[in-house]
Amino acid sequence: MSWHADKLEGEGSNVQTQNKVKMILTLLGTLTEADVQRIKTELSRLPGVRDVDLNLKTNRLTVAFDMRKINVEKIALRLSELGYNYVKRA
Repeated sequence: MSWHADKLEGEGSNVQTQNKVKMILTLLGTLTEADVQRIKTELSRLPGVRDVDLNLKTNRLTVAFDMRKINVEKIALRLSELGYNYVKRA
């Protein structure tokens, strides 16, 4: 799987050397509050995921994570396993 987040944000000028980053993507379809809770709960269970935020109005998902413990591909795979489709560019 060659998925990558459109936007990774770190605490320095070189994201490659940072361990704490955020990935931002847009989920497709109509989401409910139950979807928000499910996504937050399930992604938060992944080792290395520090914070999950999903804006119900914009369908924008932001996941803060530690690159030493998990990568973008594993987060995206879990989201797909849960049945959610997304656009890589937020």
